Amino acid sequence: MAKQQAIEINAATANIHAGGSGHNGDLRLMDANGKMSVHLDGGKGNLLLGGGGHGGDIGLLDEDGRQSIHLDGDSGNVTLGSNSHNGDLRLLDADGKMSIHLDGGGGNLTLGGNGTQGDIALQDAAGKQTIHIDGGEGNLTIGGNGAEGDIALRDAKGK
Repeated sequence: MAKQQAIEINAATANIHAGGSGHNGDLRLMDANGKMSVHLDGGKGNLLLGGGGHGGDIGLLDEDGRQSIHLDGDSGNVTLGSNSHNGDLRLLDADGKMSIHLDGGGGNLTLGGNGTQGDIALQDAAGKQTIHIDGGEGNLTIGGNGAEGDIALRDAKGK
């Protein structure tokens, strides 16, 4: 029985295939000091960036080469937008309908709609809910769980 190749480089199609034939295909890239900074794991389907003294980042560019999304492994920050793009975050339910929209261009937060009730629950440091905005019923609940619910209305001068 002929042994099947685990790595194939096809110059005619410009494709590289790694794995198969009982082997997981991995790609590991090292820095100048031999420390791995990129690992593409074919067995688990994972992409790991950073480590070995390097913070892993992912930058996505638009068609003109301008960065519009940045994932920063050192800080844990995700930046959406900039360079002529508004950064929006849209969260969808299991049916693919948007239930949360954070609009970076307009500074708006929209919760609910598309068959989903939008609520906001604020908690104190102990995790007790002290404020609840109920989008389905249109109710605002302030206080409870050991916290007094005060509302202060001020004029334009702050008085």
